[in-house]
Amino acid sequence: MNDLPFNVKYPILLFADDTSALVEGGDVILKAREVDDQASAWFNANNLTVNQSKTQALMYSAGSCNAPSIDYCILEDSNSIRLENSVEFLGIQIDKGLTWKEHTSKVMSIIGPCATCQEYLPFSVA
Repeated sequence: MNDLPFNVKYPILLFADDTSALVEGGDVILKAREVDDQASAWFNANNLTVNQSKTQALMYSAGSCNAPSIDYCILEDSNSIRLENSVEFLGIQIDKGLTWKEHTSKVMSIIGPCATCQEYLPFSVA
């Protein structure tokens, strides 16, 4: 797995058994297809497969700009990857607006009704 980033044109992040690709600017759908083609060639050459049910895409933007409203990233081989409103990356929930709302909600649902914790971790994020 360590040589996958050398075989794909765009940045690849590897952590344990998770692989993430970062494409930015211009036609990101076209770039995502290019990453898919290059990564698929590498996976095939190494007798590995991608678990499509665990494959996610997130198109994000910060500030007042909103990420385009597209439902699917269509790949060349007729596979499609659903664009998510948020994804979990290394334990952090990242949403398409780059806010902390999704992550805060998730953390609050885990720690539950602990009254002392709620004093220090308010639900609203400004």
